[in-house]
Amino acid sequence: MDLASLRNYIEKSHLKKVWLLTWEENTPSPKSSYQNLPPECIYEAMNLLGDSVIGFYAPDPGESNFAERLELWKSKGFKGCGELKVRCKWASEQVKSIVSLSNSLEMPVLFHMEAASKTQTVEDSLILDRAIKILSKINYRLHISRQNRLNISLKVMIQNTLRSLTSTKTRFKTKTHLHDGYLDDISGLETALKKYPSLKFIGHGPDFWRPIQEEAKSRNTPSKNNRIIRLLSDYENLHADLSARSGYYAMNQNHTYSSVFLNLFQEKILYGTDNFDLGLENLVNNFFIDESTKQKIFFRNAERFFIS
Repeated sequence: MDLASLRNYIEKSHLKKVWLLTWEENTPSPKSSYQNLPPECIYEAMNLLGDSVIGFYAPDPGESNFAERLELWKSKGFKGCGELKVRCKWASEQVKSIVSLSNSLEMPVLFHMEAASKTQTVEDSLILDRAIKILSKINYRLHISRQNRLNISLKVMIQNTLRSLTSTKTRFKTKTHLHDGYLDDISGLETALKKYPSLKFIGHGPDFWRPIQEEAKSRNTPSKNNRIIRLLSDYENLHADLSARSGYYAMNQNHTYSSVFLNLFQEKILYGTDNFDLGLENLVNNFFIDESTKQKIFFRNAERFFIS
């Protein structure tokens, strides 16, 4: 959204407050979905729209000046560190440093968890690429020329050769790229929760919500055998950002389970509209939860969290 669209969205939806988050990953993996979301744009929105906008900024902790940058935007009115979405482990020194700094600055940390992944690409091959290019041109010429028995026979032969060359290139020139996960070591998260009990952590992303979605396939109530349920139960400082496709799919898996989950953690759930086209608001409104619980999820928890 540009600023005009954002203002229209706020006014049309009758929103009192919105939280805007950055994404800064200075060395994203090849073929990743990274899109730079800089703090300058959020600051512009804060200046234009006033108190209705609260800014979060998470610098890439791999940069040598990340501390100065976070302190700078804190001084400009940013309230939290987020979205912290970097391909590191919680146990890495980089992440430990930014969590420690956020604790010192009293800035809640909203983080993204996602498993490691891999992609495949077909590398360039000079000889095969040249042969495929030449045969493709011949094939095109035969295709537009007058169709006689010789042309048809040649075209079939060339097309078979093209398929064979393309298959050979794919088979022998395919390269696998491995991509580290985003903060995907659950033991490292627990260590941070334990070390900084006064620092508020807000969980988000596929690896945060996947254990809940998987459990909801076979149970109607949350279990402390579930790693995320256990952390939410045991650590007062861990909260959940109910947003994005991952949050929606987890909640839509089993409505009975989700109703129990939301009632159980009603003080810890923060409603978010990342990927807001799926109808998360209607989904929450249709669960078996009372109006007081809905208000906590939609805004009261956020007020208690950030608004002095």
